[in-house]
Amino acid sequence: MSPDQALAELLEWSRSGTQRVAELTGPPGSGRTETLLQLSEARGEAVLVDAAGLTCEDVIVRVMTAAGFTALPEKRADWGFELEDSPLGGGLVIIVNAHRAGRTRRSTEPERMVRRFTGELAVGGGLKVVIEGDLPDVRLAHDHLVVALQPSSSEEAVGHLHDGPDNEALRALALAEVRRTPLPVWTALAQALGPHVGRSPDVATTLEAAGELLEVEGDGWVRFRDERHAETLRLTTDAEIVRAVNGELVAWLRDQPAAGTTGQYLAQGLAMHAVQAGEFESVQRSGRLVARIDQVALIDAAHADDSYVLNGASPAGDAVNLWMCGVDSLSQGEWASWLHLMSTVRGDTETAAQIASSGRPLPWQVR
Repeated sequence: MSPDQALAELLEWSRSGTQRVAELTGPPGSGRTETLLQLSEARGEAVLVDAAGLTCEDVIVRVMTAAGFTALPEKRADWGFELEDSPLGGGLVIIVNAHRAGRTRRSTEPERMVRRFTGELAVGGGLKVVIEGDLPDVRLAHDHLVVALQPSSSEEAVGHLHDGPDNEALRALALAEVRRTPLPVWTALAQALGPHVGRSPDVATTLEAAGELLEVEGDGWVRFRDERHAETLRLTTDAEIVRAVNGELVAWLRDQPAAGTTGQYLAQGLAMHAVQAGEFESVQRSGRLVARIDQVALIDAAHADDSYVLNGASPAGDAVNLWMCGVDSLSQGEWASWLHLMSTVRGDTETAAQIASSGRPLPWQVR
């Protein structure tokens, strides 16, 4: 259907529909985000959340804040009860850009957010939730209202890139897992891609020539102005090339210092690059590396292949268990201390020793 028809149906659903969750789907460029922004304007009391770069827990924080809470409840599972009894109870939450949720481009958060979290938010919080997504519906059954938009030829061109000498350097940038990428990481990706495209992509020249496509932030990190360009380039890159480039980048990141921009990128991106290279197990078993990986990034990567199967006797399993117990939002040093504790308890003395000698200062250490 057209955006106008979709808006009318969602407006009617938001005011009287019995279903608690609605999904607005359609191909990229079909006007999904714009339609939901119009819905937000029409329903001025609704809570609008842009999920780009967020986890489901981040979305909960934003909804709780909109409901007037200054902090999450002490018990993680109690947020639903609190929302249901708040002034927001029975209200409408609109989530846009759910297909870009998560810290990395290959994050499992979009699937989790669309297929599981929206139901939990609606039922647990006593809310109505409408969410934007572009995942193919492979569920056997669900009770969500699904509104599908048709392609819009006027917007499809935004994600299209014309062939040119800059494209391979842009492709290298699109293969970065973190959407904000420091120049040294982009350069390493370009060098890793070079042998597969027959030439070495020129990052500096591309940065100057493709300024309308890229944004350089004050700290020297680069990002696409429109993420659809990155998505197009990733979809048109051969899977074997993706795996090879990720393998090269993992090897390069292993040797990067903890300080500086490459160390920051490692914390957020290494785990998911390792997943794509088929090296996640070796990376997470390296205490020296796992002590530097962000908790959310580690958990997300562990769920990448199968969100229901996880080896509990591993640092990733430790991360999930700690998160379930409410151990989160820590400095990297304190997080490393917790991983050291968990490895010690499991009898994994090798990983514990590597964490202790990783160079990451531990504010406390189990004896």
